[in-house]
Amino acid sequence: MGRKKVLQGIVVDIFKTDEYRIDEEGVKWFKCIFIVELTRYSKRVGEEMPKSLKGVRVEVVRWCSYDWHFMKGVRITLTEQETDRVLQSLKL
Repeated sequence: MGRKKVLQGIVVDIFKTDEYRIDEEGVKWFKCIFIVELTRYSKRVGEEMPKSLKGVRVEVVRWCSYDWHFMKGVRITLTEQETDRVLQSLKL
């Protein structure tokens, strides 16, 4: 059974919006937009990412609360749903 392709990249910027939710433990979670520069498919895929995707910057929306959620320059692996949305928006 083949694994679904998921994209990886580097977080180059993060924009915290004013929208937030408070969870059942009272923690405030902000909706954030991550700017991610695509670098590769996940290692689990064992396939090279097309050159046309490398270096492309995409927006990924996630909910953030703790300071380590807001780190730039770190590697990020997109979820299957995020990967599907990115590939769909790029018409690939």
